[in-house]
Amino acid sequence: MQRDATRRNRNIGTAAQGHGRNNRLTIPQASLAERRWEELVGATKQEVHLVHGRSVQVITEELNPGYFHCCDAGMLRRVLDLFPPEDLEGMGAVLLRQPTRKQITLEPAWGRLTYFADVGVGGERPLYEGPLVTLEAQEIGRPFVWPKSLRPDGQRELDRMREDGHSIEDDGRRYRITPSIESVRNTQLMRTLPHEIGHWVDYLQKVERPGRVDLEAWQSLQARYFQRPTVEREKFAHRYADDFRKANAKALSANRAVDR
Repeated sequence: MQRDATRRNRNIGTAAQGHGRNNRLTIPQASLAERRWEELVGATKQEVHLVHGRSVQVITEELNPGYFHCCDAGMLRRVLDLFPPEDLEGMGAVLLRQPTRKQITLEPAWGRLTYFADVGVGGERPLYEGPLVTLEAQEIGRPFVWPKSLRPDGQRELDRMREDGHSIEDDGRRYRITPSIESVRNTQLMRTLPHEIGHWVDYLQKVERPGRVDLEAWQSLQARYFQRPTVEREKFAHRYADDFRKANAKALSANRAVDR
């Protein structure tokens, strides 16, 4: 059977598969909305840029007071231009999103990959449908805390944030992390973006390309992909991001100088 790409399961890799279902605190979902909370946006500005000859939409959500986006559409395009064209196959948009306070409390993130998104306002027609990288707006100068009892992957992430330039204080009981505009830009634009694209490359290689012409094969590959341990998928994405930064160190440094 030939695969129909429009029959893609939109819940793949999301909490809709059951993750966190028993949590007492949850992010509210509109009762009749088909969009998940991370796909719902308010007022936005939309720009289309050519990246390797393909159109990529940058959707920028209006900010709440005290928040900022790590980059603008032009800065984002310059970094996207550094990725191999084949690694951006099917990736038609990046969302610069303003999270709510409750979303920040319950689902804090620098960014995320949605394997198939339906971005829009309420029940209105979609602004974009397809694979999506989201970078979340951050609050200027607002510190957050991490416990001292970090697992090895948490300690590595703390080291990465220190390398990105975040101020990290150890008061003996916890780590107090204070981001700046520059450190957030380093984290999101230079590390989170390639990390999430690394997840997409992993999915392209293991699911999309080998299952392109056969729906049953694609469904089997997709199920197998999400049965892999999370740590295995994270290692691939971290390795991809590290290799990307090493290969493009001079260009990324030049971009940072231009953007100051």
